[in-house]
Amino acid sequence: MPPERQSIIEEARVYLYKGRDLCEEGKYSEAICELDKALAINENLILGYYFRGMAYGAKDDCDQAIENWTAALRIDPNFTTALHNRGISYYNKGSYDQAIEDWEAVLRIDPNNPNTKKIIERARQTKVRPKSSGLDIFSSLGGVMIIFKLGFAPEDEELYELTPEQYQHYYATEENAKEHLGEKMYMILPKDSQKYVELASGDVFVLTEEDVILMRKAEELIENYCTKSEKEFNSFEEKLCYCASVMPSIVSKGTKYERK
Repeated sequence: MPPERQSIIEEARVYLYKGRDLCEEGKYSEAICELDKALAINENLILGYYFRGMAYGAKDDCDQAIENWTAALRIDPNFTTALHNRGISYYNKGSYDQAIEDWEAVLRIDPNNPNTKKIIERARQTKVRPKSSGLDIFSSLGGVMIIFKLGFAPEDEELYELTPEQYQHYYATEENAKEHLGEKMYMILPKDSQKYVELASGDVFVLTEEDVILMRKAEELIENYCTKSEKEFNSFEEKLCYCASVMPSIVSKGTKYERK
């Protein structure tokens, strides 16, 4: 390979790895800038599209995330992680048929993936469930219960995937861990010091990827309840107290918001 070409490839890699590191640090806009540079040099850099899709997805820009997952799949149609993540972006924007299509493609490549089978079923249930009021609490029940138990809704940059050692410990110690084999799992590390102390003083809280999807929909549901009330709220805590008073009691049972 000519030295000039080798130098260009190395330059693209420098931007790629810098973008990857920024993405892992939660600096998504900065990550996108670095990944743009990498892809401007080498448009066939599959990991450039992968990490840029991750960054856009974390910024809740589903369309841009989908565009990047699609670009990665043009290079490698069997890139199951890109298929899986594009499905999540489709799901988050309400395009359930396209989400299911992507996840079924994952299963054709990896037939024994238990996580994908579960989220396909979840998407099918969400797709066919009738919408009576536009505020369907039962489709997001698990996510609402998680938020009430935590007392806040963690941001994406507060979620950290388990390390290989933590995965090993989780599978070895948790009673129902085998149900989540193959799933991504996340620990919560709040930026707020008080929330961190409160969380650290209790049981270790681990979320599955499906939990995170449900939690994001639950946030929207909580906001809808509060907006519809036409009340003024000064904090998310006040919103949870209000929602506990009007939502089914099961969502706050066993938490500090439980109705007495």
